[in-house]
Amino acid sequence: MSQSRATEIMEGFRERVTGATTNINSDHKYIHEGIAFKAYLDIGTLTENEQYAFKTPEKKYTHFKNLSLVALGGTVKVTIKRGTEDNELRIDSEGNEPGENNFDELVGPNNLNDYSGEDTGVSITEGPTYDTEGEGDGEGESWHIIQVVGDSTNQFTSVAETQTNPNEEFVLKPDTYYIIDVEKASDSPTHVLLTLFWYEEDNA
Repeated sequence: MSQSRATEIMEGFRERVTGATTNINSDHKYIHEGIAFKAYLDIGTLTENEQYAFKTPEKKYTHFKNLSLVALGGTVKVTIKRGTEDNELRIDSEGNEPGENNFDELVGPNNLNDYSGEDTGVSITEGPTYDTEGEGDGEGESWHIIQVVGDSTNQFTSVAETQTNPNEEFVLKPDTYYIIDVEKASDSPTHVLLTLFWYEEDNA
């Protein structure tokens, strides 16, 4: 490589005004690559426990980076469930697509790079049912839990996230169901908003 070409490459890593070396984190990089997605579940007033099936695409590593829970009012607990060798997750029916059975709370999944034509391979549906013929109830086991504590005045907003540091993420198996279980843990009227962020990386 010529000296001039090497200098040109190095200059590409410098910030124009200060001359400092620039870098971006992996989330930012994957947004630029057009493989990062965000979806919102605006559940509204949670009157009873609800479940959503999160199905990953084939031949992709789905990096589930963030599940943000905002609740206004009462206490809400959200559990991510997965199948294990000892406790299988056996989906009998994935439930309703958005627009069916009043399931119109899903906004997205949206590609965070508006220049990208890449569509997500993830599907999110409401009200999955389980195959209970085998051992256990077929509902898998809890993998991660977040909870926000509200109060009866409806004047308190809580926020919790699965991400506790920039390097934490959940790497999901290809072509696999996971469950997002939203539990109403108090009697107070509660408005719930979930924000989901993930990216899909080729594994083939």
